[in-house]
Amino acid sequence: MSKQRGTVEIDEEIVLDEAYIRDDMHTVIFSPKVRYVGARAFYGCTLLRTVIFQGESVELGAECFAHTFLTEVTLPVIRHIPYKCFESCGGDELVLPEGVVSIDGSAFRNSRFDNVTLPKSLKSIGTRAFESSTFHTDELDLSNVEALGEMAFSHCQIRSLILGGAHANVPLRCFQGCDVRKAEIKKNTSGLRVVLGPECLSGNPSMRIKLDLDQVNIHPIAFFLPSLKAKKNPYERMQLSIPQSQRDRFKETDSDYPVYQDGKRHLIRLNSDDWKDA
Repeated sequence: MSKQRGTVEIDEEIVLDEAYIRDDMHTVIFSPKVRYVGARAFYGCTLLRTVIFQGESVELGAECFAHTFLTEVTLPVIRHIPYKCFESCGGDELVLPEGVVSIDGSAFRNSRFDNVTLPKSLKSIGTRAFESSTFHTDELDLSNVEALGEMAFSHCQIRSLILGGAHANVPLRCFQGCDVRKAEIKKNTSGLRVVLGPECLSGNPSMRIKLDLDQVNIHPIAFFLPSLKAKKNPYERMQLSIPQSQRDRFKETDSDYPVYQDGKRHLIRLNSDDWKDA
């Protein structure tokens, strides 16, 4: 290891846990020899801006870059992003390379990257993985992801969302307060009913969601709107798009979908516009 004017060059196979915790470096260069970066190795290095991996693959430890501010980082081949790896980390756009299959809990929680690009290889996203981060996208297709954790994207910015497919459970507050405008629940590839868990899509008052009621179980408070309790009908801007053949089930409720909040019965408008060509 050598260090000159804030630049650290590492030529060891293993970077030990907490090896450079709260150091004043601004650049770290990993030689091709480096295979493992230990837990909290660069935790709290608030001046750290540039991370360069010269090797083809590496394994990262928990919290290894948490509480840093990275303006330049390109990751090599990596299988998973560990617990709190980039928590409260700021910086420019971070592209996760193809080959990443899992993102552990709180990995990007409270992070302030301009954006994070997810790979198609991703199969698992842990609890609170992106909670309250600046993660934002016009369209997020998670139909190839097999497992989602609770509050995984809570309070992010996601305009269009595709769920179902490889996973059968959308858990507690997974997309709470994401300002989702359009969502689609695809048929589960294993033939299971997709479960929309409690408050999984809560706090999205203008959402239009396409789903097949014969393939989806909806928790009574899946769409809960906590910030709009005072409104006569907080669900007036929300719509459910279901197959025309299922509309007859709601004739007794003015052809709308009933939900209950604060002891009151409200209606979500139903339509079949998205199913006309299906």
